[in-house]
Amino acid sequence: CGRQQVEDEKLKRFKEKIVTIIHEYFNSDDIPELIRSLENLGAPEYNPIFLKKLITLALDRKNHEKEMASVLLSSLHIEMFTTEDVADGFVMLLESAEDTALDILDASNELALFLARAVIDDVLAPFNLEEISSKLRPNSSGTETVKMARSLIF
Repeated sequence: CGRQQVEDEKLKRFKEKIVTIIHEYFNSDDIPELIRSLENLGAPEYNPIFLKKLITLALDRKNHEKEMASVLLSSLHIEMFTTEDVADGFVMLLESAEDTALDILDASNELALFLARAVIDDVLAPFNLEEISSKLRPNSSGTETVKMARSLIF
């Protein structure tokens, strides 16, 4: 029990810090600074959680910040995120999409755009969309979002 508590606490602190880091990025548009801050947290195992939070926060903002989030995702993929980190982050995001859709009207359209953009920017390969889809509940809003992303690309 003690070890799980330490993990939970570490994750909670990580989430608090990344919200600040992401907001700073939206204000400064400074990718190298964000990457340094993220590296300083020293928690690469939480990269998918960072991606989920980045896109969730971007969904609530204007197109400019959404574009910044896509550009950042591309840079993170080059610098420090594996394709698996990105795919896992999208899976987490799409699993929680049911809740997100309640908050943001266009959430699944927006998420489909982020997914399609990730493929177009070579952050994900088209077959990664299949992998992501296979990890989601059949006929969920998440799988619908992946279908929408595919139709935007092909």
